Amino acid sequence: MLKKEFIETAAERCGLSKVDTEKAMDAIFGVIIDVVEADDSVMVTDFGAFKKKRSKARIGINPSTKERMQIEAKTGVSFKAAKKVKERLNK
Repeated sequence: MLKKEFIETAAERCGLSKVDTEKAMDAIFGVIIDVVEADDSVMVTDFGAFKKKRSKARIGINPSTKERMQIEAKTGVSFKAAKKVKERLNK
């Protein structure tokens, strides 16, 4: 699902305009990014938790050439689904 489709679906469910829904969603996602960037986690009850995840630098192997190469450390975001979400997906 693309962002446009996501906004349309959410707008229909909430009874809001697409413009207002997009503004709200952008604000929510912005807050999540800001909080996670500041080394904190975001817990949304009955949905899940977002947390900053760091990977260490390491040596990897290019599968095509079998050449060893340095892989730099990275920072990303992990998401752990709440129990209710897992239960619904596994019905």
